[in-house]
Amino acid sequence: MSVRLLLIAAIAAIASTAFVGGASAALTPREETWTTKVVTIYNRMQSDVATLNKQFAQSDIFVRASATQQSNIKTLYDLTLCARKFQAAGSAPTDRLVKAGKALTAACTAFSLGAHEIAKGIGLGTKDVTAGKSLSADATTLLKKGIADVGAGKTSLAALRTLLVKVSGQSAFSA
Repeated sequence: MSVRLLLIAAIAAIASTAFVGGASAALTPREETWTTKVVTIYNRMQSDVATLNKQFAQSDIFVRASATQQSNIKTLYDLTLCARKFQAAGSAPTDRLVKAGKALTAACTAFSLGAHEIAKGIGLGTKDVTAGKSLSADATTLLKKGIADVGAGKTSLAALRTLLVKVSGQSAFSA
């Protein structure tokens, strides 16, 4: 065997060892059950945020009882349920998942706060538009704050994903 082939084999062995060493241990059955529930919540919140973005792009968001506004109410309500869904999933079953649980708690808190602020902002905005006015400063402030809080929730979701991938590998999100 040539020296070149030996070097290639050695480099390949080192590279594969580094990759396997960077991978984490498989999840225990309890961790798998909990992680599956958390990923379901993660996917739902990601979907709600994407839906919220589409709703804000609609011109009838401030029209009382419009299809967009009715859909928005359901989306905002679902965002407020994040913490309840997480509570139903239970606490992290092992120490290595505690940080992931804290990231989801932070996301749920931000989503709930943001959803309430957006709902109030849309309510005020709807009154303004119905009266033929432009959005009031109060409505604008609430909407901006709510959107910022939802953004913070999305950032916490990204942290959650990073933590779960670190612990479980990409497998937690490949369903």
